[in-house]
Amino acid sequence: MIQMYSPPKGAGWSDAYGASIKLTSPFGPFTMQSSGDIEEHLADLMDSPGGKLLLEIRTHIVKRMPVMAVAFFVGLIIGYPLAAIGVEWLVSDASLAPDNTNIAVLSPVEFVAIKVRFAAALGILMVATMLVSDAALGVIRSSALRARLSEVDVKIPRPGRQLMLVMLSMPLLAAAGLYYAYGLLLPLLLEYLANDAASVGLLTEWRLSAYIGFIINMALACIIGFQTPLLTLLALRSGAVERSVLTNFRRHIWFASCIFGALLSPPDPLSLFLVAMPVILLFEAAMLCDKILPAVNTAS
Repeated sequence: MIQMYSPPKGAGWSDAYGASIKLTSPFGPFTMQSSGDIEEHLADLMDSPGGKLLLEIRTHIVKRMPVMAVAFFVGLIIGYPLAAIGVEWLVSDASLAPDNTNIAVLSPVEFVAIKVRFAAALGILMVATMLVSDAALGVIRSSALRARLSEVDVKIPRPGRQLMLVMLSMPLLAAAGLYYAYGLLLPLLLEYLANDAASVGLLTEWRLSAYIGFIINMALACIIGFQTPLLTLLALRSGAVERSVLTNFRRHIWFASCIFGALLSPPDPLSLFLVAMPVILLFEAAMLCDKILPAVNTAS
């Protein structure tokens, strides 16, 4: 049911323009605000610390657009020849691909497309790095953000020993995952897949885009999976998750690790085992470290 509240007789157009609409819904009656009220609320919102923060972000992004465009094109220029060097290295590495494996392209355009995609990804990475650094500096310098955080009674934590350990552990664990992928996982998987095809008289021939995509997917899976101990310890030491919860859901975490391995690996048991098992072992190692090592006082 819709009820219109008309202005009294003799009222001007401005009074009629400010009429409200009362609606009756299954959840109860509510009133639709007039356009004048909406404009007033929007003006109040933009005058609030949150609105000023949004305005600062928009102004900063618009101001930095030329610099971000230059960074993106620099990534394109640098990434295009680097992609050719990387592809040549991956294809010619005898320790990675078996001897009975051929890598081919269906057309020269495929190789060009791979180089363009890699160059574009490098340009996007440079722009993202710039935005992250700008955001970190903005957290320190923005008066609107400090006012907004004071409204919700949230304080920005000062960099401490734990933050430094986290920042140091992330690249170290990523490097360990990359070493595991390139030194053990990929040679074993490529050898296994080639021998499996050769057992029935087939010759393994990879398409270049599929071969590069397979290597990148496996490397990313290992880099992400090797962050498991860091995420587990952060969740436990920050109080976000109780140790008893992870202990009770241990079997579910193991199953989720297997699903993670199945999504990012070829559909065979060996690939699933080689991707999921390190995640499970690292999770158990993190649980053991949390039990043995004393908790650090993070009140400061």
